[in-house]
Amino acid sequence: MDKRILGITLKEAWSFFHGTVLGGGFLLLFPVVIAGLFLLGRKLINERMKEAYILFLFYAALIVTVFSWLTNIVGTYIPYPWYRAEPAEGITNLLKYPRSYLLSVPYLAIWHEAGMGLKEFTLPGDIAMSISIECSS
Repeated sequence: MDKRILGITLKEAWSFFHGTVLGGGFLLLFPVVIAGLFLLGRKLINERMKEAYILFLFYAALIVTVFSWLTNIVGTYIPYPWYRAEPAEGITNLLKYPRSYLLSVPYLAIWHEAGMGLKEFTLPGDIAMSISIECSS
């Protein structure tokens, strides 16, 4: 049995950090950058504020890129190996083996397929964001 500290296991804490802190930070900041770029082209910012606004957008995009890379790196090396762990022969309770559990229940298997499909597209996005930050600096 996993050791609990303050009512949560280490796996639960890392999963929370990966999904809620890093992934949530990315999801909250990414629309800010997109909206900021949209507003930049709308002539809503006066010339005096434009330089400060561009600097803000640069740092916001840099932070989004860092959140995205950290989400991918932490997710790849910490929760993902736990997720794809295979149960030993004869184990029937698959609740401690998330991948096997999702695939064993027909109406839940779509969550595995959707998650793995999205995972394939995150690394190219990180690379593209890093290149765009480098080109804009």
